[in-house]
Amino acid sequence: MRADARGEGLLQWWFDVRWTPSDPRPADPLADMRRRFGHWASPVPEVLAAAPEGDLAFFGHHWNKVRRVWGEGRVTLVGDAAHIMPPTLGQGANQTLEDAWVLGRELAKGGDPVERLRAYERARYPHVSLVSRMARRNPANWRIPPMIGRLFPETSQTAMLARFSNRLTALAA
Repeated sequence: MRADARGEGLLQWWFDVRWTPSDPRPADPLADMRRRFGHWASPVPEVLAAAPEGDLAFFGHHWNKVRRVWGEGRVTLVGDAAHIMPPTLGQGANQTLEDAWVLGRELAKGGDPVERLRAYERARYPHVSLVSRMARRNPANWRIPPMIGRLFPETSQTAMLARFSNRLTALAA
């Protein structure tokens, strides 16, 4: 689940909370966010204190294994339609932009449009499949049993997530 607090359309804050569709939604999501994250370093408590209830949105993370073929005939998919992934690595929009660039490059080559669409899919599959798996394996998406989760405060979990993200960045460089 992700909870958003937006200010004047200029900034979006999001807080990741482990949640499955069978979990009941909190009766007061903003109070829950304040309880979970209100003790974090500035400016988190100030953002949560200023956020009105109406600016909070709830939605779950989704992940599906990336398929090798994203279309058929003269039709293909781009972005989340082809490769939805959780937002934990912030790659959804980036991968969509890369899709558009590669699709444009392939179509500009001319020739059979059907072959150009399949060439786009083949070109994108290895990279987007890797990014999707990395996003899924990110510790923020791990389903830690509640009993074990209580042993590690959220600040410790965040530190582990930061170390994991830094390792991924070093590997990609």
